[in-house]
This record gives sequence, structure tokens and C-alpha cells, in this order.
Amino acid sequence: SLEMGGIALDSAKEGRARRNASIADWAAQDQQQGGGIVGSGPIGAESNNFTNIRDNPANNWQGQTGANKGFAVFKTPEEGFRAAAKTLNSYAENGINTLDGVIQRWAPAADNNDPNAYADFVSKETGIPRGDSINPADPFVQKAILNAMQKFEVGADKAAPQEAVNAGVDM
Repeated sequence: SLEMGGIALDSAKEGRARRNASIADWAAQDQQQGGGIVGSGPIGAESNNFTNIRDNPANNWQGQTGANKGFAVFKTPEEGFRAAAKTLNSYAENGINTLDGVIQRWAPAADNNDPNAYADFVSKETGIPRGDSINPADPFVQKAILNAMQKFEVGADKAAPQEAVNAGVDM
């Protein structure tokens, strides 16, 4: 396992059985607690879209089953994180190479977001300074950033396990 910001990140081959078991355990527990039911919590958690990707028919995401209040709905959390990783790949292709740049693009102030508070949170969670040069297309960086972003978007209590983030990035 590699570690970033105190988060263990499994390689693609490491711990697949453990990852699948813990995701299944989490999903069962979430369902028992009322998760995954429209109206029961944050839109992102209800929609397997823990980073709140906006619906855009042009994207045609793998596993997208519809939209909920303007946000994409995914069949599984992993497919939602896959879409988030693909979005970070496009940011890298377009020259966005800092945490500040990622957050400014992901959650612009024009959409009633607070990009400074968001970037501060992700920076604190990951240990990545806001202005440092990063590669948003690097899976190691994606796993750390997306895990922090989902906690900001839906709250740590509704966040998917790190294993779901890892699996989505690795898809």
C-alpha cells in the first residue's frame, strides 16, 4: 500500500478481495441506515455521485442511469468515482495543475460554492499545498483528492469508503 495524507492507497492488484468485501459491507450498512434512498441524505450520496458531478448529456458516463436535481446519477459508487477521475484527466489535459485550479474548476464561486474553503479542506485532508504543482491525471493523486472532495461534498459521515474511490479510479 502507498500512503498519501494518512490514507492507504492499494495498488490495482493489492487487496481486491478485501476491497470488494468492505465495499459490500459498507453498502449493506448504508442501506440499513437509509442510504441510497432518494430524499434520505445528500444528493451525491443518494446518487452514487459523491463528488457531485453535474449532469451533462454530452458526457454519456459509463454507469450513469439518469439525473437528480441537475447532478448525474450512477449505478454504483465506483462508476461515479470513475467519472470523477475522467474529469480530473480532462483538467490535466487542459493545463490545470494545482489543487486550487482543480477546485476552482470543479466548484466555481459562480455556482454559489466557496472554492477557498473547499480547497483549504482538500489541502488539509491530503497534505497537498493548494498552489503546488500536481498532476490531476495521476491515479495516486486522484485517489487522495477524490476521497477528500467527497467528504467536503456529502460529509464524512455519508462518504463512500476509500476502497470505492480506489476501485473507481482504477476502472
